[in-house]
Amino acid sequence: MYIENRYIAGMDSCQLNNDNSEIIAIGSERCVYNLPSESELMKIIERIHCIGKQVRLVTPKVPQEHFEKVKSIVRAAVNFGVDFITINDYGIMSECHSLWKESNIRVALGRGVSWCMEECPWYYNLLREEDEFVRQTCLMSNMENRNKLSLLESYGITDIELEGLPGVLGNVDIIRDKMNVTIHIDYPVISFSRVCHSMKFNGCTAPQCTGKCHEVLKLELNKGYDGKVPYPHLKDIDDELKSVIGDLYISGNMVLAPPIDVNTIKQYIKDEDIVVFNSSIMTEEQRNRILYILGRKGE
Repeated sequence: MYIENRYIAGMDSCQLNNDNSEIIAIGSERCVYNLPSESELMKIIERIHCIGKQVRLVTPKVPQEHFEKVKSIVRAAVNFGVDFITINDYGIMSECHSLWKESNIRVALGRGVSWCMEECPWYYNLLREEDEFVRQTCLMSNMENRNKLSLLESYGITDIELEGLPGVLGNVDIIRDKMNVTIHIDYPVISFSRVCHSMKFNGCTAPQCTGKCHEVLKLELNKGYDGKVPYPHLKDIDDELKSVIGDLYISGNMVLAPPIDVNTIKQYIKDEDIVVFNSSIMTEEQRNRILYILGRKGE
């Protein structure tokens, strides 16, 4: 098992020296404004390689106006010797695959594209009338398909990123047969929004909001639309519905489910897997507890 730490913000020397991972990731799966510039990228890759660790560049879904910029950053990462790249945009995959296809870089399809129904906290209610076969099928990753994986291989994709959820990790035989597996063990992503929640919460506009999306904020569910047509109205949410939906969180443009209980999935983690901590949204206490459960840190 390999540990990967993901940083949205710039890393200082203290963070690097105390980092307990084999892989350090930079960039962002959520926002182009959190990507490093090409000059910053070169310095960061050099620093991380100098302390004997590998480097991943993480890229987000990309609006058309930023497409050329992100292509240039990916090209620079390949030229500067990055070890891993995560892609969350099919357009970037299509346009940039020639850059990495003949290299030794491992390229992952991120969880902005790879998803599963289990990420939704109320998935059980959606599937409760289905038989066991249908439920298990629906809980699989949308990438658990040989035809999809063969197509991705033709674009140089070598890895699939998955949420660390039992229904997903218990049904990845096809993915493991054709790809490497990277497992996220922080907050499962329910959705990505076209408008950034943290930006609205902080009352600013992009790119002035850069750096203000590291905090995980818990949503208080108290109002909902009554569904009346043609003019729905807001009404109070009752306790029964709150119990179905459960706790929700936001960070940047992501809506998140509650943190994963690593005890429920450690049996599925293989020696060759990469396990991801998102250090921009997890506390040190959370990270240390998970490392202890995984046998990588003393109590």
